[in-house]
Amino acid sequence: MKKLLFYSLFFFILISCGKNNSDSVKYVFQGEEVISLSKTEINKSRNLINFGITPWQSLKEHQKGFIPLLKYLSDKTGKKFVLNVSKDYDSLKEEFKKENIDIAAFSPFAYVDAVNQIPDRLKYIATTKRKFNKTIRDHYLGYIIVKKESDINSVFDLKGKTFAFVDKISTSGYLFPMLLFKKMNIDPYSFFDEVYFLGNHTKVIEAVASNIVDAGATWDGSYYLGRKKYGDVFKIIETTEPIPLDAWAASSSLPDDFIIRLRNILISINHETVNSDNEKILDNEYFPFDGFIVKDYDYYKIVKEASQLLSRNR
Repeated sequence: MKKLLFYSLFFFILISCGKNNSDSVKYVFQGEEVISLSKTEINKSRNLINFGITPWQSLKEHQKGFIPLLKYLSDKTGKKFVLNVSKDYDSLKEEFKKENIDIAAFSPFAYVDAVNQIPDRLKYIATTKRKFNKTIRDHYLGYIIVKKESDINSVFDLKGKTFAFVDKISTSGYLFPMLLFKKMNIDPYSFFDEVYFLGNHTKVIEAVASNIVDAGATWDGSYYLGRKKYGDVFKIIETTEPIPLDAWAASSSLPDDFIIRLRNILISINHETVNSDNEKILDNEYFPFDGFIVKDYDYYKIVKEASQLLSRNR
């Protein structure tokens, strides 16, 4: 039997505040400030907005990419937005379910999963958009990548090799690559020598670049960041269908007027927008988006259908 290895990267940091309080909820603001409040205190004060995100890139990259945006949202709303990076993709949904997270940026598969499991707990806000070849688009692509120097030119050349996914709730790092493999009649758990789950796209890129694995699944944003960091060392051997971009959703406990206000703030952001520290929001390589648009749930149907198809054929 082939060996299946799970590598989880734990980025959700819990800081002890020195008191034994089971009702305590601890958060890390990814600057220099640690906040620890009880659920009662949080519920009393809506001045604190806990923003959650899946760990699709490293903790430091999330800090660089999202803190300028959250600072801007704090400026515009008068509320303090606190960055929370979940330890894995599923944990964000669980923290959202517990009402420890007020607003979340869900990757597409994570969003569909959350809507399916906790539909009464969340309200859609907006969807990110990206520029590609000077054209704004509302989707991205997943890639299967290898080292350019290798003699691997197709997925079939990977038989008996090592392969890295991101997380089982990752859209481009698992779901859509699995659909590609299914269409090729490939069972990755028997086809590959070893399968790894590395937790985020940054680690997948690093593992391929460093020859730790022979191939990996990632998305185009991380691929281009990887090329910038490691040089032109990668080769794309397969591309997924277009994938909807990330969805921002709010807890149903937040007032509708605040959600509408936040939506209007997000969709008004452009490349000239700066926060009170004069930091640009969009021209940031670790926030690889070009603004926000409003979609409906039908936009994410392709992800839901892909998930259902994969589930039926397991």
